Amino acid sequence: MASPVRVRDPRALIPFLQRGEVVAVPTDTVMGLVGIPSEETARRIFQVKGRPAHKPLVLFHHRDLLFSRYAPEPREAVARLVQRFWPGPLTLVVNLSGDRLPAPLRNPEGGVALRHPAAPFPEMLLKTFPEGLASTSANRSGFPPTQTPEEVMQT
Repeated sequence: MASPVRVRDPRALIPFLQRGEVVAVPTDTVMGLVGIPSEETARRIFQVKGRPAHKPLVLFHHRDLLFSRYAPEPREAVARLVQRFWPGPLTLVVNLSGDRLPAPLRNPEGGVALRHPAAPFPEMLLKTFPEGLASTSANRSGFPPTQTPEEVMQT
């Protein structure tokens, strides 16, 4: 695992994410762990967090790219909610067509938890990564959520 690096500009995280590394970013609710949506990155997130592998991750996705990339169902209801509440702290669990998403992002019924955070770091990163970012909160599994980068470094 790489040593922690603190950055002020989200663009500095792009090379780390492109290499498949997991990074901690502030979201609009808590500190989150994010990485490209792949099986390997999901394993890293589970390892860093100490999260059981049977608990699916959230897919951060840019609202303007969601319908061109995936076909969420029920389409009309998802479109209304996305337009009204995204970016923001609303997570939607929907069915997505296609098999482009790794298994750790799907629940046992095949649903995917989707969110478009309003915070600047994930907002900018989602414009760079059109496939979205696998995510979960940055706290160790079973511990309270982390609110600051310093708390993430201590966990």
